[in-house]
Amino acid sequence: TGEVGKVLDLERVKPQDEAPPRPIGLAVAGNGELLVSDADNHRVLRYDRDGRLLQAIGSGTRDTGASGFNTPGGLALDDTGNVYVVDILNGRVVQLSADGTLLRQFGHLGDTAGTLSRPKDVAVDSTGRVYISDSLQASVQVFGPQGEYLGFIGRENTGDRNSASLFKAPAGLTIRGGDLHVVDRFGGLFLFQLPSLD
Repeated sequence: TGEVGKVLDLERVKPQDEAPPRPIGLAVAGNGELLVSDADNHRVLRYDRDGRLLQAIGSGTRDTGASGFNTPGGLALDDTGNVYVVDILNGRVVQLSADGTLLRQFGHLGDTAGTLSRPKDVAVDSTGRVYISDSLQASVQVFGPQGEYLGFIGRENTGDRNSASLFKAPAGLTIRGGDLHVVDRFGGLFLFQLPSLD
């Protein structure tokens, strides 16, 4: 019906000295817990379904490596509950275990194949392949489950790796069944059938 069922006032990590969360990414776990990327405080926050804070991941300031993020953005979950976080200004996607432990990263800051300039969103398929939209590179890049770079999606000529991109500014990603949906701010909505590994 379009009626609002509930509005959650997201609890702060440190109420006395921190800006309120500025959520720009959301993933919902199978148990109803909410994972929210907090761009202003450089954290990933885990809430219960009522908005009570359960966990804060990250140092709370601009950071790198295992200790934090520099403007976390899009989020995704895989079939085992691992969390994938777009770390926008560090040019990477971070994979965390369900308890928040750093497992690996995909990509690093750069402007060539296998690197990321301005990642926006992430999606993970049932085989563990990781898809990352990058607005500055006008690309969707694909990485294997262990972080190995596999290539681009969305070339005008799929047989020519140097062909121009179909995208202008790809952002949102979602996978439904065997289809990857890509929202491009200037190019519209794209649908790609993903190859299986069977």
